[in-house]
Amino acid sequence: MRLCWKIDTVGRFEFEGENFPFSLEGAARIWLEKEPPRSIETWDDLVSKFINKFFPPSKTTNLRNEITRFQQKFDETFYEAWDRFNDLLRGCPHHGFSE
Repeated sequence: MRLCWKIDTVGRFEFEGENFPFSLEGAARIWLEKEPPRSIETWDDLVSKFINKFFPPSKTTNLRNEITRFQQKFDETFYEAWDRFNDLLRGCPHHGFSE
């Protein structure tokens, strides 16, 4: 599979090629290597298949609930809480909340 990305004139990602698999490791890389040839033709295809594989609806719901219910702990500084909150956001990149 040949994948890589470039930005076109309107700033959208264009699916093209070769370096993307090298950014993956472990289960994600194995999953991508097992995908049938030409089964992923766009960035949206890739995102959709990845999320369906690694973030089933129940997991997504649990992660979104953790983000929604986030509270600073009593003995936690603001910066510690902020780091922990951002870790939650990174743990669910498709959370759907606006900035």
